[in-house]
Amino acid sequence: MHRFVVILDRLKAGFNVPKIFRSAEIFGAHEIHLIDIGPFDPAAAKGALKRVPAYFHSDFDVCYQGLVERGYTLYILETDADQALWNTELPDKSAFIFGHLL
Repeated sequence: MHRFVVILDRLKAGFNVPKIFRSAEIFGAHEIHLIDIGPFDPAAAKGALKRVPAYFHSDFDVCYQGLVERGYTLYILETDADQALWNTELPDKSAFIFGHLL
């Protein structure tokens, strides 16, 4: 079973965060980690917050260490990446990072 998680790193709280929860639920995300993201209106999530666990972190390092200790491999998703995601063999535990890492 593939257990992937989503990491939202310093996205603007009102900038589609609740909608990302809906997409994560549809695609079967195991959990979502929010790094330095303030309060947001959960109404647009349409209940996905009840089905996809959310973990809030003040910095990336704590999130990173916790996921690595649990066996996750992290991937930064960038439009100009050297390798396309669909050409990548993913491990059972993958974490996809969206946002402003570094």
